[in-house]
Amino acid sequence: MAGNFHLSVMVPLLGSSLPLGYGLGIMNSPQIIIRKWIQETLIIKYDLHLTEHQEVSLWAIIVSIFLVGSMIGAVMGAPLVHRIGRRRSFLLNHMNCLIGSMVFVFSKYFQMVEMLLIGRFVLGISAGLAGSIVPLYLSEVSPKHLNGVMAVMHRFALTMGMTLSMVFGMEVVIGTEDHWPYLACVTAACALMAICLHPLMIESPVYSFIVLKDNENGQSLISHLHKGHDKIQIVKEEKMKMVKDLNETESNKKGESELKTKEVLRSSSLRLQLIIISILFINQPFSGMNGCVAYANIIFRSAGLSQRHSEMASIFATTINCLMSIVSMPLIKKLSRRCLLFSSMLGCILCLATLLTSLNYISSVSHVAAYIAIAAFITYFIFYAYGIGAIPFVVAAELLPPNAKPVIMSLGNGAYWTSTLLASVAFPILQKILGEFSLLCFIAPCILNGIFFYYFLPETLKSVE
Repeated sequence: MAGNFHLSVMVPLLGSSLPLGYGLGIMNSPQIIIRKWIQETLIIKYDLHLTEHQEVSLWAIIVSIFLVGSMIGAVMGAPLVHRIGRRRSFLLNHMNCLIGSMVFVFSKYFQMVEMLLIGRFVLGISAGLAGSIVPLYLSEVSPKHLNGVMAVMHRFALTMGMTLSMVFGMEVVIGTEDHWPYLACVTAACALMAICLHPLMIESPVYSFIVLKDNENGQSLISHLHKGHDKIQIVKEEKMKMVKDLNETESNKKGESELKTKEVLRSSSLRLQLIIISILFINQPFSGMNGCVAYANIIFRSAGLSQRHSEMASIFATTINCLMSIVSMPLIKKLSRRCLLFSSMLGCILCLATLLTSLNYISSVSHVAAYIAIAAFITYFIFYAYGIGAIPFVVAAELLPPNAKPVIMSLGNGAYWTSTLLASVAFPILQKILGEFSLLCFIAPCILNGIFFYYFLPETLKSVE
């Protein structure tokens, strides 16, 4: 592909996708240090002494406010890209990410817990918006045969951000009492670089075709995007066929362009597609990732690892998740989406069942159960990455009609963040009540969702061949 295409893809991945993943993991490693600072700040500034219950509740609010912001940002995606275009939406999102990062950085300097809360909320809005508009844009600027691979690129950048947040959050790096606020400098730097590179980013041709109704400009944008590519004419023909097919639909015969949220919700022809995409995204947080992460420290410590080595082992598992996103790209080019998803879900169910069983015996003298748990933990990340983690973005890019794609992807992304919030709040409570049997609360949804996908999920690989 030509340089313009590479730059146009790199900017949203750098300024939106990577900060999304980084924001998800930034509070994990240094949480003991940050919680200590919060308590000390409230005592010094407000003479407010929190009880243990109040401190836990405040920390839960600070962590979950990111998810609340993400829910808001997710549903903002469709109306924003329709009103101001894809390109300017990214500029707005990158500026928002930069502002949220700087508020986070200066929270300790000004000794204001409120700034930490606001910074997390603003970064959450940016993350939610990124989840809605990055996969949309990548699917619109890429040739049809690369739609699936481009969708996985978003997930790769997201998991890379999560890995970096865990690495930088270690006490031996910058996760210390003095330097933890500078963790947000990473997202600030990514956003700033994306803003500087923004002039090189090209608007989506699909936006020009469908919203602006300017076919000539759309053709020109394709020429700029894929300049020098030997198959540029094929790309133009693909996009024009898309416009022709869209113009033949009932909605566009009435002179409509992109569908609005209420129109999608009322459309009987789009209802099943909306449900499929929403459940694909809901399946991600309810498939056990939270459970595996919650038991990571117990598993590694039981195997005889020190606290620091346990952290490094967790980083290793997250790195595998990131690397598997790369491995999944050639798989997505050749294998059916149903095959990838079902094998991934079956693998995750077996890993969770193995993890549950081994956790029952992990307190015994032998380390065998701990080693089995570690194997199940690592293998879970492998199965999750190429199927449950990647396929929702791929199917959304390939299944949805272009005039409904922004709204359905925004609603699906909103469903993801809502279910992530529910899983994050509910799992610690269930873990306290049920112990390791709380993992059954992830196995059951996996089985139910698998049954739904078996009957209703269409194969979308043939649509890009």
